[in-house]
Amino acid sequence: MTKPPPGDRGLPLLGETLDFMKGPGPFVKQRFAKHGCPFKSNVIFTTTVFLKGADAAELFLDDSLVSKVGSVPPPLMKLFSGDGLVNMIDDDAHRVRRQLLLAGFDEAACLAYVPALERVASRFFERWAATPGQPILDDLKSLCIESIGSTMFGIEDPTKLDVMKNDTITVLEAMTALPVQLPGTKYSRGVAAMKRIVRNYTEYVGRAAEGTGAARIRAARIEGQSLDSTLIARELHHAVIAGYIVFAELVATFVQLDRHPQVRDAVVRELRDAGLEGALDPATLQSLPVLDRVVSEIKRVTPNVPVAFWKARKTFEFRGATIQKGWGLVLCTTETSVSEEHWADPLRFDPERFAPGGEAEQAPHAFAVQGVGPMTGHKCLGFHFSSTLMRVFTALACRDWEWTLPEQDRSLTMAQIPPEPRSGLVLELRAR
Repeated sequence: MTKPPPGDRGLPLLGETLDFMKGPGPFVKQRFAKHGCPFKSNVIFTTTVFLKGADAAELFLDDSLVSKVGSVPPPLMKLFSGDGLVNMIDDDAHRVRRQLLLAGFDEAACLAYVPALERVASRFFERWAATPGQPILDDLKSLCIESIGSTMFGIEDPTKLDVMKNDTITVLEAMTALPVQLPGTKYSRGVAAMKRIVRNYTEYVGRAAEGTGAARIRAARIEGQSLDSTLIARELHHAVIAGYIVFAELVATFVQLDRHPQVRDAVVRELRDAGLEGALDPATLQSLPVLDRVVSEIKRVTPNVPVAFWKARKTFEFRGATIQKGWGLVLCTTETSVSEEHWADPLRFDPERFAPGGEAEQAPHAFAVQGVGPMTGHKCLGFHFSSTLMRVFTALACRDWEWTLPEQDRSLTMAQIPPEPRSGLVLELRAR
């Protein structure tokens, strides 16, 4: 006989919302240790079941069991500019919208962005070489915003890029704040920033030049349907947040390759053997297996967005527990991607996990950092964009530069999304 998942009720009305908002990553880790998987809680005024593991990730590919409609708690959904976005709809509406958006985010589009991504990243590497020993965390955030601004909108204006960065940070801070919309609260500032973002992005989409992501999406037609500038702006607000937080993977690139110089050397050899000199050739960059494995393993071990929201379409059982129709469901992506169920010594950095026949092939749904399944499903729209940006960044870092990370506090502030190194990541860099 099955029974509901175990868990704590928490406070009246609020449930465990306060603990969850303080840090979703630590919250789920502690409760999995206490209750096992799955566990049930009340967070953001919603009865929610938290799951992890490859078998859990596979559940989220079954449209008969799960839905995106109404899955994200309303206070968070407001920060994403409301419902109706591609990641909050299902079935044919989702299929068509997704294909339209992929015009700006599929592999072909992302390869076309390589020259712009290289130009942006190279400028930052030169800045760091000129100012050795300085924290670069804020620059990494700017690098991600400038990469998105250039490729998606064609924006080079520093003032507009600063506004984009600051508003994105304000929205992210609101996502881990108590969702009370009163003057002066983090949450109310986040809502105001979201409104500015949609207004600005709508203008940028209308002016975006051919070849940018916004223009590609604007020109897309699927089954006689297209997207207007405001809806594209709302969708790109979500995508910009996802692209901005890639700074956490760029931090991890420096940290992991500093700790594992043999991996860095392997990347250098592969770049040299491929003849990748001068401007990065997009097709060659895409075909480097060592580099690709390094990028995937950095994604796997980097705590980024720890949870993804869904909703139960019907009552079903999972690992002996009954999950009721209408309950919120959360796939714990970070916990799945570093689970001892699927990965040997899961916190160890080992790109060979992604070699042919490696662990990643044996349990493909265990690599869940950006969702699972095909790009036409609910996998993160920015999967190829983030991979391309990371390939460009890692190739330049290894091919053109030597770096060291002096003694510093590299521990992460886990209450933030994504976590940040407390030291700000002090870097000493020089040209090879």
